[in-house]
Amino acid sequence: MATSIDAILSKQARPLCALLLAAAAWVVSGPAAAGGSAPRTPAELKAQLETIMREERVPGMGLAVVANGQLVWQAGLGLADPAGKTPASAQTLFRVGDIAKGFVGLAALKLQEQGKLKLTDTLKQWAPELALDNPWEASDPVRLAHLLEHTSGLSDMSLMEYAHSAEPPVSLKQALQLNGGGRKARWRPGSRAAHSSVGPALVAYVIEKVSGQRFEDYVTQNFFLPMGMKSASYVEPHSGFAGQYAADGVTALPYWHHLYRPSGALNASAEDMAQYLLLLVNRGSVGGTQIVSPASVERLERPETLAMVALGIKVAPGAGMLNTIENGVHFRGHFGIVNGGLSEVLYLPETRSGVVLMMNSLNELARARMLELLQAYLVQGVPRPAAAPVASVDAELREHYQGYYLEDSPTSERMRFVHDFTDVMQVVFTDNGMIARNVFSGYAEEWIAQTGRTFRQQGQAEPMVAMFRAQDGEIVMQSKWGTLRKVSTFRALAPLAVGALSIFLMLSSLIAGAVWAVKKLFWRDQAAVATSIRLLPMVASMLFFMIGFTLVGAMNLQGLWGGWGAPTAESIAALVVGIAFLVLSVMGVVNLVRQRRPATGRFVYWHSALVSVACLTVALYLLYWQAIGIPVWKM
Repeated sequence: MATSIDAILSKQARPLCALLLAAAAWVVSGPAAAGGSAPRTPAELKAQLETIMREERVPGMGLAVVANGQLVWQAGLGLADPAGKTPASAQTLFRVGDIAKGFVGLAALKLQEQGKLKLTDTLKQWAPELALDNPWEASDPVRLAHLLEHTSGLSDMSLMEYAHSAEPPVSLKQALQLNGGGRKARWRPGSRAAHSSVGPALVAYVIEKVSGQRFEDYVTQNFFLPMGMKSASYVEPHSGFAGQYAADGVTALPYWHHLYRPSGALNASAEDMAQYLLLLVNRGSVGGTQIVSPASVERLERPETLAMVALGIKVAPGAGMLNTIENGVHFRGHFGIVNGGLSEVLYLPETRSGVVLMMNSLNELARARMLELLQAYLVQGVPRPAAAPVASVDAELREHYQGYYLEDSPTSERMRFVHDFTDVMQVVFTDNGMIARNVFSGYAEEWIAQTGRTFRQQGQAEPMVAMFRAQDGEIVMQSKWGTLRKVSTFRALAPLAVGALSIFLMLSSLIAGAVWAVKKLFWRDQAAVATSIRLLPMVASMLFFMIGFTLVGAMNLQGLWGGWGAPTAESIAALVVGIAFLVLSVMGVVNLVRQRRPATGRFVYWHSALVSVACLTVALYLLYWQAIGIPVWKM
C-alpha cells in the first residue's frame, strides 16, 4: 500500500479524492485478507477473487492471467448486467480507462522504429497550431517524451473537459482545441511529474499527423488486428458490453464519452487484453508476430525525462507504463479508471508473467484488495533482490534539507490550495536515513539511505525517493508521481493553523447559534437584541459547510467529476452558495464595525467578531484560488 511520502505523490495518478480515501482506509494484512493464503493456481485465484467480489458487491469483472509467456486463464466472473442477470464472460467488453495510454506510447515507438518521428522531437515541431505556453521553451521545450511520461508540466483535464461527453464524439483536434487557450507548462519540462491525460492525447494528435490516419484507425490497423484484439474499440459498443456502476455495485452510471479517447476511452474484453499482456511480457511479440521491437517495449517501461532518474531511480512513469515496487519486487503496469469502471494491468518481464483485471464498478477498495491478491499470485517463486548496503546521509542534506515540505506538482493547479493543507511533510534525518511525517494525518515512516541522496523502504532493493536541488535552486524531494518543495516552518504550518482555527470558530458559531435560537424561542432572551451580529457569521458558517455538500452531490450525480463540469442543479447551487458565503462574510465584518457598541454581551460580540474574521479569511482565500465565485464548470 501507499507509504507516507508515496501516499502524497502517488495520488497524482488518481485525482479522485473519494477513491483515494477508500484506498487509504484499506489496511492490508497480507493475502489472508482476501480469504486465505496466497493463491497458487488459477482455481485458487478465482475462488479468492469471487470472495472479494461477494464481500465488496462488485457486479462483474474480466480477467486474464499469463505465466511464462503463455496464456493460462481468461474469464469473466460475476454479472455483466445485474439487472438482466447477464453473466460476464471472456468476451464481455469492459472499460479499461487509462491503460489505453500504453497504446499511445506503442504507436509513437513504432513510428520511431520506422524513422518517422522521435520521442525527443518537440511538440512545437509537429503541432505549432496547438497553443501551449512554455516559459522555458528556448532552453527546455516540451518534447513528446515529456508528454508520454507526464513530465511536461501540463495540468490534467479541466472539469469542463471531464464533463464533456458528446455523441457522436468530436475529433481529436476539436477536443484539444476545446480548452486550448489554457494550456501552460507550470514548471520546467522534466523537472517534475504529474498525471495528465492531455499529454498522451497531444502525442496521439502528432501520430495522426505523421501517419495520415485517425489515431483509432492507426492503432486498429497496426496493433489490434495483428494482435488478435478483435473486439477492442474506442467508441461505445452496441452489444456485449458490461454495465457501469458506482462503488455500491447497484447505482448505474452513464457511459462516459472520454473527450481524449486515446488517453482513456478504450473498451476491451479479457480475450483482447490477454493479447496485450502477451505482447508486453514477450517483448513485443504476439502469436509469433513481432509487433514492435523489444527495445520499444523496454522504452515503454523505462523513465528517462524526470529529474530524479539521473540519480538512479527507476520507479517513475515510462513512455506508457508505470513502475512500482511492492514487497521488494519491481512491477510494471498501469491502472485504469473511468465512470463506472476500474482496471489494472500488472506484469513481471523477468518471469514473463502478468495479469489483467477489469471490473464494472467504481469500488476502489475492492480493486485494492484484488491488486494485492494478484501481486501475491505473481511473485510466487520470484527471488527478492538483496537490499543494498545502508549509506550515510550527505552532510549537505543534514544541514540544509531537514524541515518542512509542500506538494509542488499538483495534478490540477486549481487544487494546489488543498495540498497546502493535506500534503505538508516534515523531514527529520537519522544516522542512516530519514523520518517523514505527514503533518495533516500524523502518519510517519522511516526511509533508509541507499546513497547519500536517495532513499528506499526497509527490505526494498531499489530507491524510490530522491532529494536534490532543482535547476532553479530550490530544495526538493521527489518520487514517481510528485515533487515536494522545501518551505519555511511558517509557510508550512500557518495555513494549517489558520485553517484549523477558522473551522473551529465556524463550528462554534453553529453550536452557539443553536443555543441562542432555543433561548430566543423559549425564553425570549432580551439580551440578544443585536440579532445581525450573531446571525450573519452563523449563516456564513453554515453556507461554508454547504459548499462541500453541494459539490459532493454534484460529483455523485454523474460519477467522477461529471457533475462538477456541467451546469447541473448541484453545481449551480455550489456557485450560488459560494457567492452567498463570500457576501455574508463581508457583511458580517462590516456589520461589526458599524455596531462597535452593540446592546449585547462582550463575549457574544467578540465571539461573533472572531467568527466573522474567520469566515472572511476563508472566503478570501478560496476566492484567490478561484474555488468560489466562478462556475465550477468553467474550471
